[in-house]
Amino acid sequence: MSIDIDGVIDKCGSKQCVYYFSNFYDKAKEMRDLGDLKAWKIYKLLGDVSSFVLNLEEAYQPFPPYCILRESRSAILDDLTDKDIDLLEQMASLVSDVDLRARICDVLWVKERNHQRGRQAIDLYIESFQVLRKDEKWVAAIERLRRAIQLSGFFRNSNEAKIVSIIEGTIEEYKELLYGGANENVIGVKSW
Repeated sequence: MSIDIDGVIDKCGSKQCVYYFSNFYDKAKEMRDLGDLKAWKIYKLLGDVSSFVLNLEEAYQPFPPYCILRESRSAILDDLTDKDIDLLEQMASLVSDVDLRARICDVLWVKERNHQRGRQAIDLYIESFQVLRKDEKWVAAIERLRRAIQLSGFFRNSNEAKIVSIIEGTIEEYKELLYGGANENVIGVKSW
């Protein structure tokens, strides 16, 4: 059994889970057709987990399905079995892609209340923010930072100072772009 998670992700357009799931499902189908059911299970599970939508309006249950049709839907958190959770726990340290690792750790926090993985997700979401920001994927980057803030609030985590520092640094770095060179006192940046 040869699992090449990075190879699947490298074929995606952006370093965001929402772009991964169809490639993972395609790879799962390929493995099933080859009769490699262990690889099929791993790729299908990664497809399911990366297909969850990150809904920041529901901090305690942030992963609704990607798609809901009349009589069916895509994967949801409650579809995950105990064996799936065990497999995700193993993969949480092995996956190199930061957005996928953040998602896996967050799923382990939400589904199992695994505090270690929840705290790890904070740092990973911050790292994912930095990756997406550099790629100018601002909406996705801000979503990762918002989720890090939500998780930090659950743990009363010392990362809050780190998150504030990142926000202030980002504002400072992009102040002219954000405010078109306007006087910072006029727009209230100094009052932050």
